[in-house]
Amino acid sequence: AAVLLVSLFARRSSFQARLRAFLLATWLAGFLLSSITSDDAPSFLRTLPAMPAAMMLAAWGVSAVWERLRGDTLRRAAAGAFGLMVVVSAALGFRDYFDFGSSGIAYISFDTHVADAANWIAANASTSQVYLAPLWAPQGTMRVITRNLPVRSYESRDTVVLPSASDGQDAVIVYPWEQDKKAQTLGTRLGALGMRTEIVGAAGFPVAVAYRIAAKDLPDPKDPLAALARGGDFIKPRQTEHAVWADRLQLVGYSVQAADSLGRNLEVTLFLRVLQPMSEDDTFSIKVRDARDRTWGQEDKWPGDNSYATSQMGTGEIVIEKFYPGLNACAPAGDYHITVELYNPKTSQLVGLSDRPGNAVSLGSWRAELSQGNRPEDLEIDQSLDLDVAPQMHLLGYTLTPDALQAGDGFSLSLFWRGVGNGLPQQTESIHLRDAAGRDFPLVDQPFALPAQGRGLCTFLDLQTPADAAAGPAKILTNNVSITTLNVTR
Repeated sequence: AAVLLVSLFARRSSFQARLRAFLLATWLAGFLLSSITSDDAPSFLRTLPAMPAAMMLAAWGVSAVWERLRGDTLRRAAAGAFGLMVVVSAALGFRDYFDFGSSGIAYISFDTHVADAANWIAANASTSQVYLAPLWAPQGTMRVITRNLPVRSYESRDTVVLPSASDGQDAVIVYPWEQDKKAQTLGTRLGALGMRTEIVGAAGFPVAVAYRIAAKDLPDPKDPLAALARGGDFIKPRQTEHAVWADRLQLVGYSVQAADSLGRNLEVTLFLRVLQPMSEDDTFSIKVRDARDRTWGQEDKWPGDNSYATSQMGTGEIVIEKFYPGLNACAPAGDYHITVELYNPKTSQLVGLSDRPGNAVSLGSWRAELSQGNRPEDLEIDQSLDLDVAPQMHLLGYTLTPDALQAGDGFSLSLFWRGVGNGLPQQTESIHLRDAAGRDFPLVDQPFALPAQGRGLCTFLDLQTPADAAAGPAKILTNNVSITTLNVTR
């Protein structure tokens, strides 16, 4: 390295020496950079092309030292020491090479475990529909070996995909061994339908795990939900439903539940059947609306946690997908209506239903109770404040919709509170409107439970301006503290 730096920067260096140093430095730096910028740095596979340059650099250094030695005795001693170093290094390298080859490290480092799994997939692809976990689907060795095979891939965190029994093929879902926990989750969801297989590589240890569903246990086109009855709860719909979008995609069932006792953290699972191939990558939208058609919860995505677009789905497949359209922190207690729609994300155009008028399919109603508190960072505050409006009542902000209206019209006000202290479990929320003439109009006076220390709470209010309020700016007061202004017209 010292010789290279001197040749690059010393004024006495010849053009030939400087060019040689520049080419070697570029060679080394380029491939070391490719290792540093790899997905799992450092990647020693990517540094292999730098080895010739490293050997040239070492030889150059030895040559430079040799040229500076004077006297036959010194040169003989140096040559003997160098020869001994070469012999010892060669012996150590010989030992390490065969230790490395038999240790299993080389087996992993050079993707042989991936190749063994890919060869297993290739041997099964002729008799089974294979689905591969996304961790390995784009991997280079895997892609080369399976490039001509009809292998599909999707993220299974919230998804199960089952092909139709009409093809007469088994279904096989393959995971890398390091994703065994994810594979076990799939096994629980499949229940009696799935049979676990460990794929053992040439080194004698498992490299992947697969779940096989026999063709006889896959969904029958005549009754696609019947086969799911032997599976786990995840693949059993709580409600059946028949709706078809554009003669291509059919909703055959759904489940609605909540992960909390208040019914606010909603989980909606759709059971979809592919009738015909789809050319567009359409997006599913789950919405949770109140009686006034206001949306309080929503999730839009492709199946497979956005990894399995509709254009990738195969005819006859049953796609089971879970959505999380949890309610907004300000959503009041009450009954909500849940719907699912399908739309083109490029144009925002809704896909129409072919078996009935409209675009949306109803997934029933759901009762949710009032929130007892959230993390303050989860509150979606439009206008931030920092006010104490009463003992232990700290106002973080508000949302006002609209902020200008005619006298007598209604408006919505969301107030965001932060828990302070552990006393006063309830307080009174008093809202007044003070019009441009200075007259006070009480709008609401109600008790509410304060959130716990360090938690945030939103109280949502549907209010109405007094019909005889004076035109002009009107103040909105919370517990006699002015928080914002409402423009009233007549």
